[in-house]
Amino acid sequence: MSQSRPRDITVLGAGPAGLTAAKLLADGGWSVRLVASCARQSRAIALPAETEAMFADIWGKPVQEFVPTHRLSQRRVAWSGPAADVIEIAALSLDAAELAAGLETCLSGVEIIADVPSDTGTYLIDARGPALPEACQITAGKRTMAVWPALPLEPRLSHQSETLAGDGFWMFLLPTSCDRMTVQLATPEARLDLSRLAKRLRHAPGGTLSAHLAPLLGSLETEPPHHTAIAPRLGPPPASAAALPAGDRAVSFDPISGDGTGQGLRSVCLAVGALNALAEGGSAAAILGHVANRYDFAFSSHLTHCLRYYGSIQVPDAWSGEIHEMRQALSQIDPRRTTERPALRMHFEGIRGPILADA
Repeated sequence: MSQSRPRDITVLGAGPAGLTAAKLLADGGWSVRLVASCARQSRAIALPAETEAMFADIWGKPVQEFVPTHRLSQRRVAWSGPAADVIEIAALSLDAAELAAGLETCLSGVEIIADVPSDTGTYLIDARGPALPEACQITAGKRTMAVWPALPLEPRLSHQSETLAGDGFWMFLLPTSCDRMTVQLATPEARLDLSRLAKRLRHAPGGTLSAHLAPLLGSLETEPPHHTAIAPRLGPPPASAAALPAGDRAVSFDPISGDGTGQGLRSVCLAVGALNALAEGGSAAAILGHVANRYDFAFSSHLTHCLRYYGSIQVPDAWSGEIHEMRQALSQIDPRRTTERPALRMHFEGIRGPILADA
């Protein structure tokens, strides 16, 4: 019979992924130290209904009880041409930093510390956000996103988000309240000439977020945005229980996916299940190999999704370099690692809903 091992663990990162890992581990009987060494960065995100339900399953309460949210019921998409589709959705917009702060207040049975201890022990989850490209196995592109967090908004438009593509860019307009919206502008270039955006907005029909943005373009010119890298990354390999990546540290998604937060939560559940199995004396090679397979599968599936989207975007030639790098990234993944699923049962204490019966 296998011998259970000590259940002490360090979790790096106090964003939604790291906090969720700490909660699930503490609920499962682990002694948890959570390292919250970096200031949280304000970032507007949209949660689809499936991810909203996942939060409620894991945390036992609706996400609205942790953070102010804004309900969205439609998404307007003008991607492949001038015409737009309007899609009925059920989603919430919120600030990820505010969500993490709310989750932390409800965390119990976890020691929160400011610095990484000299001895992190036998078990560690690293959920500190995307790793630097040099630490990743694969980085699929160089595209970046400029973010302007708080532009004024007419309340009558606040129920609808919008995705709009143009010459060398795509843009996501996300209402975060009845009178504020975030502008997120993605480009494969070092810096986008905003005159291209202005040209695209001239054709925006009235009563849309893009038409509302057109007279505000001057503020985009004068207010420096926050820049972030958004190319997909396959993070450091899950080589040992003493350095297990999770959340964006494991697989970082392009925001075009629409649910990077949900993927981060799923990877946390997988990492926690793997650690429970390791602590019960399971084979490290089999368990960590299984986690690596699932991360590879998530990454390759996301790249396939991105290639479909970027291949149909307006002016696809502007994205040819990114498309080439994503195809190259796909070719680096052994197809067997994304199709074979070992018969490995994981343990998921602390999750009320049937999120992952088998990982």
